[in-house]
Amino acid sequence: MAFTLATFLPFVAFANDPIAFDEMVQTGGWLCEEAPAEECIDHGWNYADRNGDDQLDRIELKDLRSDMNAWAEWKADGLSGKDRTKLSIARSIANSLDLDDLIQSYDEDDSGTITRNELLADIQVDQRPLPDILKDKQATDWQAIGERLGPFGSLVGSLGAP
Repeated sequence: MAFTLATFLPFVAFANDPIAFDEMVQTGGWLCEEAPAEECIDHGWNYADRNGDDQLDRIELKDLRSDMNAWAEWKADGLSGKDRTKLSIARSIANSLDLDDLIQSYDEDDSGTITRNELLADIQVDQRPLPDILKDKQATDWQAIGERLGPFGSLVGSLGAP
């Protein structure tokens, strides 16, 4: 599950960079399991927000998807069957989403980008680790998240959503 949580480093990364993505995932894995959710979110956000404007645009989302795909191909042979299956589902969702539609589904202020607050609109962040919040049906509106993902939203449950 850590790799799915990490899709959210304070260094400049380049598209198709599996090593930088792996560093983000490795650090994010333990950080997200133990630290308050905000630290986990900051970690992933800093990786994804490559231009530092505190918004995610289409180019940043495309680069993030490219990194995840490059990492998945580089890492797949070392994953357990269960993790390989989850990764395959995550990749299918990520690669099938139209990025403009994704931005539009979260973009409340019509800026053409996604802010951190917009991204977290369906998650009530508190001091618990992010996996605990994501398991809490009172804190995470999985139905709303699924609706934002359109026809691929029904697959979210297979990645660990309650």
